[in-house]
Amino acid sequence: MMAAAIVNLLRVRYTTLLSGITYALNSFSYIYYSKSRSSSFTIATGPILGIGAGILWSAQGMMMMAYPLERQEGRFISIFWIIFNLGSVVGGTALFAINYKHGKAK
Repeated sequence: MMAAAIVNLLRVRYTTLLSGITYALNSFSYIYYSKSRSSSFTIATGPILGIGAGILWSAQGMMMMAYPLERQEGRFISIFWIIFNLGSVVGGTALFAINYKHGKAK
């Protein structure tokens, strides 16, 4: 509920930007961890990413319902979920291909 209030207060453009930065911050924390082996920064960015993700998904839902006409809302929602799940399919297929290739080489 708080995420929706934040999106309404700061508007979609800024909340999308700020919450996207939390994903970048979390990715940077893993790079920092691989160099320094200090996990405190990575642990600290976990809750920050959680808050940012909630705000991002609220902004995404608001955009998905605001732009289409009423008769097109179902189509937009289905297109979003298709694209969202294709990421998992492509990622899983890539990992399967890598593991399959390495399993054959032994």
